[in-house]
Amino acid sequence: MGDEGGYETLMMTKRTLKDNIQSFREYLEELVRARTPLFYLGALEIKRCLQEMEILASRLNANLRVFHLSRGLFESREGKKYTDPIGILDSIIKWVNTTTSGNQTIWVLPFYHLLFQNSDALILSRVREIVEFNKFYGTVVIIGVPNYKLPPELADIPSLDFPIPDYQSINSLLDPNLPEDEKGRISRACLGFRLHEIEDLFSRSIVRFGRIKPEAIEELKAELIRQKGGRFLDIEFPQETLDQVGGISALKDWLRSREIGFIHSDLLKERHLLVPKGILLTGVPGCGKSLVCKAIAGSWRLPLMRFDPSKIYSPALGTSEKNLFDSIELVSIASPFVLWIDEIEKGFPSLIPEPMVGCPEDYWGRS
Repeated sequence: MGDEGGYETLMMTKRTLKDNIQSFREYLEELVRARTPLFYLGALEIKRCLQEMEILASRLNANLRVFHLSRGLFESREGKKYTDPIGILDSIIKWVNTTTSGNQTIWVLPFYHLLFQNSDALILSRVREIVEFNKFYGTVVIIGVPNYKLPPELADIPSLDFPIPDYQSINSLLDPNLPEDEKGRISRACLGFRLHEIEDLFSRSIVRFGRIKPEAIEELKAELIRQKGGRFLDIEFPQETLDQVGGISALKDWLRSREIGFIHSDLLKERHLLVPKGILLTGVPGCGKSLVCKAIAGSWRLPLMRFDPSKIYSPALGTSEKNLFDSIELVSIASPFVLWIDEIEKGFPSLIPEPMVGCPEDYWGRS
């Protein structure tokens, strides 16, 4: 697919059709009802998290206390405002030791994980004390960035990440009078983004065109992907189809027969069938490898994301690995789409350019 020929890999990614939000809510309620002393909730959308906690606390008839690092916590019954981040831990421990209430209390501490970064012994010991002595009295929830690695002292506490909106959730935000094909294109284009990012996409589309337009959402999504992926990832929305590709009838038949396996892989997993992973295309320059990639994405009505392994190399130690891991993380977040790895052979150690000999040789294999 590159001008110099070589190997190409085409990989298809697809989010499960299972209701991620419902699964998350069930697990969250299980932790709270079990009166888990402390758990970590990975999320950047604090407002959505707090709304979920308020709904859950109301359903369980539990008290909800929220301590913000920027605003503190105001207790109306006591007429006191707690602003000291260590003081709030002391208050929780004191409450555990003195409470006589039968109702559960949920303490929510948004972005409290920031205080763990300096490995403050006093804070970690206080938090650990909550884990050890808060059982069956209340629950403390620390909200922070997703995929956060907790300190070793807290490695045994439960951790879960707030799911991003799924297809049905996004579809429910749209005007029901929109044509179904437009709603489908918009919903698919918004997959992989958080709610506030989706709302921004909608607002910018309205500013540009006076309405939420599929083409505008796809264009704006491409801008966000390019912004996040830098020079390593690019995204487009091909209009080509497999019918426009001449020859290679065996490959086209293979793709058509396995389309449901790529797009709805969860259906195969339910039946304990093997899920197709992708295809490797090789050939001389100009034989149509790039067109095939675009045609697959166009036929399946999915975005096409191009990843060029040769661009991730850097002479700085550890930078090449970070570039690769950041790209993989963005690929995971932005799915579903067709992933086109262009000239994959450039990612193998034997072909690492000489100036990059300081890079770890096994980083591609460990990804």
